[in-house]
Amino acid sequence: MRKCLKLLTLGLVCIIILVSQVIISSAAKRTLEVWAPGGKVWEDTYQEFQKTHPDIELKFVPLTGGFDERKQKLLSAVAGGVPPDVMWVDRFEVSQWAAFDTLTPINKYLPKYKVSSSQYIKQTWDEAIFPWDNQLYALPWQTDDRLIFWNKDIFKEVGLNPDKFPATWEEQLELNKKLTKFDDKGNVTRIGFAVVEGLGANGGEWVLGWANGGEYMTARSTKVTLNHPKLVETLDWLVKMTDASGGVEKAAAFKGTWGIEVQAPFFVGKIAAMINGNWTFESIARYAPNLNFGVAPIYRRDIYKKEKKLVPITFSGGHAFAIPKGAKNPDDAFEFIRWITGIEGTRAYRKASIEFSKSMDRPWAPIIFAYQSSNKESLEALAEQPVSQAIKDGVKLAFDLMAYTRFRDRSPAALLMQREFLGHARDEALYHKKTPKQALDDATKAIQAELDRLIDEWEKRTGKKLR
Repeated sequence: MRKCLKLLTLGLVCIIILVSQVIISSAAKRTLEVWAPGGKVWEDTYQEFQKTHPDIELKFVPLTGGFDERKQKLLSAVAGGVPPDVMWVDRFEVSQWAAFDTLTPINKYLPKYKVSSSQYIKQTWDEAIFPWDNQLYALPWQTDDRLIFWNKDIFKEVGLNPDKFPATWEEQLELNKKLTKFDDKGNVTRIGFAVVEGLGANGGEWVLGWANGGEYMTARSTKVTLNHPKLVETLDWLVKMTDASGGVEKAAAFKGTWGIEVQAPFFVGKIAAMINGNWTFESIARYAPNLNFGVAPIYRRDIYKKEKKLVPITFSGGHAFAIPKGAKNPDDAFEFIRWITGIEGTRAYRKASIEFSKSMDRPWAPIIFAYQSSNKESLEALAEQPVSQAIKDGVKLAFDLMAYTRFRDRSPAALLMQREFLGHARDEALYHKKTPKQALDDATKAIQAELDRLIDEWEKRTGKKLR
C-alpha cells in the first residue's frame, strides 16, 4: 500500500512539474502581431520562422484592401495604441506612412543585428528611406522590373527580324503601325506594341519618362516636375503609339475581348509586343510553354540620341516589412523583418514556393528578392526546373537589369502622383481632351498643392524646415 502511495505521489509530482513547465513555457512566449499576406506559401514560410524562434508566437492578420483602406486601419490602430508589431507595405508607400508618423525608423537596429545596405539591392534599400528625414523605415523584401516582350512568330509573319527588337522610339512607332491589325470594320484585332498601362502594358509610362531624360520630382520630393519637357514629349509619344493602335476608344473596346491565363492576349497573339514585368516569365511557363518569344531591355533614349550607345533602364516596385509606431515588441519585430527579408526567410519562401508549384503540377520561376545573395540561389534553383531555356535566359536578364533600375519618387504624395498621372493626365491626353502639356501642367498644379499641404503639416509636427 505504501509502495503504491509513493508511486502515486511521484506521478503527481511529475505531472505538476510537467504542467508547470508548460505554463512557464507558454508564459515565456512573446506574441508578435503581423499584418501581412496569407496563403499556403506564406504560411509555410512563417512556420519556418516559428521553428527557429520558439519563444515568439506569430499572430498573423491577413492584409486586405487598397492603400486608403489600409491607411485608415493603421492610423486608427496607431491612434488607439494597438498597432501591429509588423506590417507588410508597398515600398513606394513607405514615405507616405513615414510622413503620417505611423512607422518606426529602424536605423538604430542595424548595427546590433548586423544588417547593412550592401546586403540588399541598392535601389530597394533607398526606396525605404524617407527623404525628408533621411531615416530608414522598412527592410525591402522583393522587387520586380520591366522588359520588352515580343512574339517572334508574329514578327516573322510580317517580315521583321524575329531576333531583334528595334531600339529607337521612331522605329518602335513604325513597328507598332506594322504589327497592329484591324478587321474590315476598322476594329482592332491585334495591338502591335503595347506601352500603356491598362492596355496590355505595365509600368511603361514611368520607365519611358526616365528613358527620355525626364524627372517626376526633385531629389528631396518637395517639388513636382511632372510637366518636365521630356515628360511632355514622352506623353506625346504615348498618344501617337495609342493612336497607331486604333486610338484609345478602339483599343479599350478590344481589351474587352481579352481572356486570362491561357487566353491572355500576349499568349494568343492579340498583342504582338509589350512592356511588362518579370512575373511574365512564370506565366509563360505555366500557360504558354511553347510560345516563341523574345525579350530585351528598354534603352535610354536620351543617351542614345547623344552618344549612339545602348544603355538599359528599367522600373521597379516591390514590397517591404516595417514596424508601425507604438509596436509593443519592436525588438522581436525587427528580428522578424530581418529574418524574413534576409537569407533565411527568402530561402524558406523559395522552398515553399517551389513545393507549392510542384503540388499544383505547374512550373516555377523565381521572383526577384531584395536580398542580393538570395537571387543567386534562385537562379541555381531555376536551372533545375523543367522550363524552356528562353525563360531561364529571360529571368537572368531581368535579374541583371536591376543594376539599371529606377523607382517612383519617395514622397507622401506618391499615391496622388500615381492617380493624377496615370488616372487623369495620361487619359486626358490619350482621349485628346487636352494636349499632353495641358494635361501634365494641370496635374502638376494639383499634386503640388497637396504636397505643399503635407510639407506644412510635417514641418509643424517636426519643427524642421524643408524649403
